[in-house]
Amino acid sequence: MTNPLRFFSFILSFTAVLQVSALSDTLYIQTNTFSLATAVLAKTTLRKDTLAAPQNANLEVSLNETLVLTLVNQDTIEHYFSWHDQSANIWVNPGQAVTLSRTFNSFGSYALLATDFMGQRLGASCTVLVGQANYKRFVWNLWENNANESLQIAAQNQTTIPSQYRPDVFTINGLDYPLNMNDTLGMVQGLVHDSIYITVLNAGNMLHPIHFHGYHVQVVQSYLAPNKVNWKKDSFPVQQKDVVVFLLIPDKPGQYPVHDHNLTANTSAGGYPGGMMTMIEISQ
Repeated sequence: MTNPLRFFSFILSFTAVLQVSALSDTLYIQTNTFSLATAVLAKTTLRKDTLAAPQNANLEVSLNETLVLTLVNQDTIEHYFSWHDQSANIWVNPGQAVTLSRTFNSFGSYALLATDFMGQRLGASCTVLVGQANYKRFVWNLWENNANESLQIAAQNQTTIPSQYRPDVFTINGLDYPLNMNDTLGMVQGLVHDSIYITVLNAGNMLHPIHFHGYHVQVVQSYLAPNKVNWKKDSFPVQQKDVVVFLLIPDKPGQYPVHDHNLTANTSAGGYPGGMMTMIEISQ
């Protein structure tokens, strides 16, 4: 006959094994002005620190891990956030800290995006990479805006986007080309036959068709275009608020550019080349 105490102890141990691990982190919401190319503009960010820099945070979790995330609002207005694949808003008042949690059960990438006017238009977002720690992985957080309009939005003098939207600054991870050549998260480096995952979040206000030179990539994930998953392409339109994951397996060494296929998006304050452009460097 089974000892009931021993059986109960086994159940407790088995339950402990099944418990999902958790990762805790804190992100700060803040709107700042900064200089890029010849323009001064405003940007709202979700960062792990309180520095006035344009980059949003990038987090990593393991498969089936729970992320416990605290958002601290350092702005003077309330902000709302939601996961890219969910509709429920998370409301964070000025000076408030709000904690949320989510367990990630699928390989891929997720995004937390601002849904209030200022936060969304000024690009507040963060990415969460799930199960990719054993691979080479990179993140391109795309955002564009009109510099003068961004300053007006940050000052709360403008609450709508004009019908004739004319952005003049285009960024990847908060930086434009060639400043982003020092961005280790954005500039892709690897070896021939590596499995390289590239997460692309469109946190901007317009469509961004991304074009690869030298290689084709496989679409692993697209929240807004799931019918394109497993397609192999050298160009792919990343819609606003979409989170796309590409798998690049280089077949040859070389250095090749990647850029927005909209020519205007390859400028910085009107100067060319610039904007949404980066490089892939593959060694033998």
